[in-house]
Amino acid sequence: MISFVILTWNSEKYIGNCIESILENVMLQNEVIVVDNGSQDSTREIVKNYESVVLVEMGGNMGTTVSRNEGIKRSSKESKYICILDSDTVVQSGTFERLVDVFEKNEDIGLAAPFMFYADGRRQNSFKKFPTLFQKLSKLSPVATMYRWGEKDESYDDWESDKNDEFFDVDYAISACWLIKKHALERVGLFDEKIFYSPEDVDLCLRIWKNNYRVVAVPKTRIIHHYQRISRKNPLSRMAVEHLRGLLYYFNKHGYYISRRKLYRNIGR
Repeated sequence: MISFVILTWNSEKYIGNCIESILENVMLQNEVIVVDNGSQDSTREIVKNYESVVLVEMGGNMGTTVSRNEGIKRSSKESKYICILDSDTVVQSGTFERLVDVFEKNEDIGLAAPFMFYADGRRQNSFKKFPTLFQKLSKLSPVATMYRWGEKDESYDDWESDKNDEFFDVDYAISACWLIKKHALERVGLFDEKIFYSPEDVDLCLRIWKNNYRVVAVPKTRIIHHYQRISRKNPLSRMAVEHLRGLLYYFNKHGYYISRRKLYRNIGR
C-alpha cells in the first residue's frame, strides 16, 4: 500500500488535477492524505469534494517539514511506501508500478524518484549532487562565479529518460515526488523540523545514504511538475530567507562546506 502525502498552500490551481491523476492512474492500493498549510483560497473546499481523501488542516503555514511529518504520522499502518508529492504535479500511468517493482527487486534502496517533466514536455533537472556552500553562493554572487569556487557540477544532465538502466544512483532528488520505503524512513527518521522550508529534501536524502540505503532515479517513469519555485519569486520573502537559513543549518549539521569529496568518502559514494 502507498500513502500519498501531499502538502498544499493556496494550491487551488493544481490540487484537483493532482488528486484526480492519482485516482485515475495509480492501480496499486493507496490512500491520499492532503496536509493544508492554512490556505486562504479554495484549496480545502476542493479537497473536501473527494470523500476518500484525508484532509489534515494545520491552521497556518508550518513550512514543509512539520506538515509533511504530520501527514506521514497519519499514514495507515498497512502502508509499505510513503509518497511525498507536491500539489503541482500530475501522476502518469504506470509510474508507481515501476517504482514499486524497483523496490521489490532491491532491498538496499530507500528512496526512488521518477523523472520530472514540465507541461510542455521538457525534462526537469530533478536529480542533483549534494550542494556546496560556494556552489550556492555562485548563484547569488558574480564574484563567486568568476572565481569558480567549489565544485560546479550540480545536476545529472547527461542522463536521459530513455536509457536502458533499470535505475541509477543519485545524491538526491527534489522532493516534488519521492517514493520512500516506510521501513527505511522509520530507521532514518522523519524530516528535520529545524528546517522550515528547504533544503529538507537534501538533508533527508543524505541521511538515507548515511544509513546505508540508496537514493535512485528510475527511467521510463513520468511525472508532470509545474515547478513553482516559491523562494525564487521574491528573494526578500520569508520563504527565501528561510531557504538561506536552512542551507546554513544543513552545512553546519553535516560538517562540510566547500567540497563534497569528504562527504562521499563517509557515505561510500
